[in-house]
Amino acid sequence: QPDGSIKIVELHDPKQREALRRSYRMTQPLIEYANMATSALGQMHTRYNPSFAPMNFVRDALTNAFTLGAELGPEKAGKLITAVASDVAGGGMVKSMKFAALYANGKFDEIDRLAAKDQYYQDLKDYVAMGGKVSYLQGVAAKGALDELIKEVGRSGVLKRKDQIDKVVDIWNDMFELSSRAATYRVMRDEFLAENKKEGMSDADALADAQSHAVEYA
Repeated sequence: QPDGSIKIVELHDPKQREALRRSYRMTQPLIEYANMATSALGQMHTRYNPSFAPMNFVRDALTNAFTLGAELGPEKAGKLITAVASDVAGGGMVKSMKFAALYANGKFDEIDRLAAKDQYYQDLKDYVAMGGKVSYLQGVAAKGALDELIKEVGRSGVLKRKDQIDKVVDIWNDMFELSSRAATYRVMRDEFLAENKKEGMSDADALADAQSHAVEYA
């Protein structure tokens, strides 16, 4: 509601409830199986293709750079590509996964310790604190998923079920997703910060505004 309160609506009309349940899926098995087959075929090219994540990472970086260049000029496009390349060369993906592991296990003191020594961890921390976590919810939970997977697999170390394989695949994909968003956030934060300072905003206000806009942009 406009005042921030929440209204809960309960439906008593059976037809309305059935419409929300979408139970028509159960009455159209042929269409459902066709959709499942189409989805499986598509995922073999993307989700279950190990080379897709790194390829998509590069493609996203170029696409984001071109979009950024159209909005802010070619200099900013080059800046984003440089930032992404620097993150990869500097172990940014490994740091992203370590951050995800610490966050998923609630080790916030360790995150604070790393952030105090390494700007990359500080940027990730700020991104999450400003609400960026919702953008890659699976990414920050990747280590939690990995821990759960290890328990399920046991000592044999053999993946026997589709859902176990899915977890490994998703952890791999999320690592690239998290790193990509972090790079975009850092570049746009610096861009908005410079603009805010030119407009005469105080350092604190300029930084807070820049972080908020960068999270939204990323």
